[in-house]
This record gives sequence, C-alpha cells and structure tokens, in this order.
Amino acid sequence: MPVDKTEREVSTLVDQIALGEIKLPEIQLGYVWKPTQVAKLVESLYRGYPSSSLLFWQTDNAPQTRPAAIDGATGQPAVIPLYLLDGQQRLTSLHRVLTDNPQAAIVFNIEKEIAGSMRSRGLAPGGRLRCCPTGPRQSGWRC
Repeated sequence: MPVDKTEREVSTLVDQIALGEIKLPEIQLGYVWKPTQVAKLVESLYRGYPSSSLLFWQTDNAPQTRPAAIDGATGQPAVIPLYLLDGQQRLTSLHRVLTDNPQAAIVFNIEKEIAGSMRSRGLAPGGRLRCCPTGPRQSGWRC
C-alpha cells in the first residue's frame, strides 16, 4: 500500500472538512480540547513553529463515520473522501477558529510581538487584543 506525502494550506484543510472531503471514522474519539489547547496551537502556528503531520486514510470501502464537531452540515464530497486517523483535535480546532465559531474564541497578548515595532513608530503598545479570523475561508486576522 503506497504512502503519499502532501502539503496543504490550513485553509484548504478547513474547506475540505466543511465540504465532507475529510471525514472522521467511527474509531475517532469526540472533540475534547480545551480553549487553552486551541490557543497554544494557534500561537504555535503564529510563531511559525513546525506543526506535526495529519494522518489520512483513503479507501474505496467507506468505513462507518462519526460527525465532526463543527458548525453546519458537511456536504457530500465530489471526490473520494479522506478519513482522518490522526489530527482530529487540531483540525477541528482550526476549523472552529477560522470560521468564527464562538466556542473557539481566543485572546492573544501580542504586546511582546509588536512592542518594538510600535515604540519605533512612537506608539504605545496596545496590550491584550482579541484576534479573530477575517471570515470563513480566509487566512487573515484582524485584531
């Protein structure tokens, strides 16, 4: 059985789970991450730290699945779906953050990140800012 390695943008993965192109096999546990874990994941991505891989399985014999813990119904895939074997907590968390799910509200303290830049422009650091995605399927952030 061949193993393929691919790289995908986070926004592509979020779209794929919403479209039903990524499904959860029944063996997956439910979503259990706490907001602090979600915040740490987003902070790691913000800082450019390497993220671990996701493990998918593709088969012509569809296994029993369970619904993903995301808002809205997933669509019927136009392609053979991928079944997520490892990474469900991370992918569900990212889907929630990038689609403005209220259960994924996170707060960054970005003072340390921008203090030097703001001081060089004569501005006072802003302290705590709530950072939110600019909208579904967008990779930008507004604070």
